[in-house]
Amino acid sequence: MDIAALSEMRLHDSGVRRERSHTIFWTGNPKGSRLQGTSGVGFAISNHLISQLTEQPKPISDRLMSLRLTTSSTTHIHLISVYAPTLHNPQSDIEAFYQELRGILSTIPRNDTVVVLGDFNARVGSDWASWPRVLGKHGRGTYNSNGEQLLQGCCEYNLAIANTFSNVPDHHYYTWKHPRSGHWHLLDYIVVSQKLIQDVCITRVFRGADCGTDHLMVRCRIKVPVHKPRRREAPKPPLKLDVQKLKTPAARQSLNTAFGETYSTLDGNAEEKWEQYKITLYEQAEKTLGHPKRKHQEWFDENDAAISELIQKKRNA
Repeated sequence: MDIAALSEMRLHDSGVRRERSHTIFWTGNPKGSRLQGTSGVGFAISNHLISQLTEQPKPISDRLMSLRLTTSSTTHIHLISVYAPTLHNPQSDIEAFYQELRGILSTIPRNDTVVVLGDFNARVGSDWASWPRVLGKHGRGTYNSNGEQLLQGCCEYNLAIANTFSNVPDHHYYTWKHPRSGHWHLLDYIVVSQKLIQDVCITRVFRGADCGTDHLMVRCRIKVPVHKPRRREAPKPPLKLDVQKLKTPAARQSLNTAFGETYSTLDGNAEEKWEQYKITLYEQAEKTLGHPKRKHQEWFDENDAAISELIQKKRNA
């Protein structure tokens, strides 16, 4: 996994921890508050990608965290890790969450690609005809009020729910099993820009994670090359000077005179004078001596006539 969005981390404040293969960034409730019932979101980023990040993930709230990933010199991908309130939360909390999410989406540049990942605690259903370009033809079930909020937000910001565009069996589609009824539901989504949906290879659920969670992991493979930041080019060394001319007394006298007239006007402390000394000496030597002309060795010397005769025979043939 290159980048994983983590939900319900139950950690205070925000921080970073480097593990063997991934570096984990998180944000949660302020320190001192009760962890029970808190959310907390984060990112787990592969260590080989950390050096290519131009900026670290930004904590927004205990339910939202964003990451801007540079894919080329002109394009970026905005990833948002989310953990939405459940249906048991007050309606005001649900409205506040989606309002904050809309605020983040509205600030993203139009040319940037968006990927929203996490536990939305929503069901979006299968009515792809009513939600064209938002839902694919492989959705299942019906939607609820949280799902309607998610679908409306996707329509508003040209997003598509990648889970519904991959034709996978049920055991690779649903992410959560109701503890009482035993019914399976899709609550965890990967939402991408509609222009990116053609580059999504597959979105499916992986089963059997041996950790303290009742949700299954969703993985989305997207063909997005990540380019390393361009390094600064090293300054080019100064061109060589034709120092052979210094063997003549006239060239030496000319250089001494030109450099002496210019250097006499320098002022400042010792460091400044030294920098000016180097620059002035090179400039005057360049004007007086110039640069050596590169001489290429002749290809043909004493065998010129014989080789020319062979070439002429080849052309005649």
